[in-house]
Amino acid sequence: MTRVPRAEPSWSEYAAARKWPIAAELHPSRGHGSSEYLVEVRVAPEALSAYRDLVPGTGLPKGARVAAAHRERSGGQVASTFVMQKGEDGRWAYFSVGPTGRVDRGDTALCRRCHSQAPADSLFGPPRN
Repeated sequence: MTRVPRAEPSWSEYAAARKWPIAAELHPSRGHGSSEYLVEVRVAPEALSAYRDLVPGTGLPKGARVAAAHRERSGGQVASTFVMQKGEDGRWAYFSVGPTGRVDRGDTALCRRCHSQAPADSLFGPPRN
């Protein structure tokens, strides 16, 4: 099972994740917080091309990490970041972190339920025209 950093006061990869490549252009949220936020998706470099090429039937490699920073529409401040980490067993772990990197919650049933409806590997992928 993938380890979720529940006992940690902050996500140890938060600073690094803020520097991961942007995987998709800033776009309105269609899930987390609805259109109140703009989403900036960053993917760990080793999984970036797999994320950008997502189509049904494809997926990200084990160990992949995806961070979706939700920016306030006015001012652009990061309100929260939703993270998915793919474990060695191929299962995703879900948690969110606040603007300082503090872990807010981990592996909720709601995350799993919604992402189970995603078209590729529990991911919705970058917005497509």
